Amino acid sequence: MAREVEYIIRISADANAQGDSEITENQKAPEAAPTSSGDTVSGKTSPTKKLFIQTAAYGYAKRALNTVVSNTINTVSLRTGYNEHQQRLQLAQRITSDAINIGESLVVGAMVGGLGGALVSAAITSTFKLVEYGMEHQRLQISREVDSIGLAQAQIRAGTGGDRQGRN
Repeated sequence: MAREVEYIIRISADANAQGDSEITENQKAPEAAPTSSGDTVSGKTSPTKKLFIQTAAYGYAKRALNTVVSNTINTVSLRTGYNEHQQRLQLAQRITSDAINIGESLVVGAMVGGLGGALVSAAITSTFKLVEYGMEHQRLQISREVDSIGLAQAQIRAGTGGDRQGRN
């Protein structure tokens, strides 16, 4: 029987209200002029830096969650013996991941180029996904052909393939 496991991921970009971490709260740097990236040495964090921190935190959380979910899905057939169920879950995970990636590209496109950027970004991501699906279809077709050839050769060796004159 499969056991139920619950994972909770909490993402927080602010260490505390002043922008200082617990490690450096006693170490104050002198005031300085803003740098080219918009940060100051005074311990204040610019909105751009906060956005980068949040994006990095989201990326790490997404990767960790994907690893946990993939591991759980990839062991379904070992735990239950149902290969088809594992394949269905893998397909659902892939479709969900693709939908999330398209959503991310929409958000980034909208942030960079407004509605036009969002539409271009979604179109490019969708095109890449269609090409990926086409390549997967081609790989499966080649695999089927190789299996058919192998099966025909095995039938010939067993004496059940071909016609009475020994032709294929």
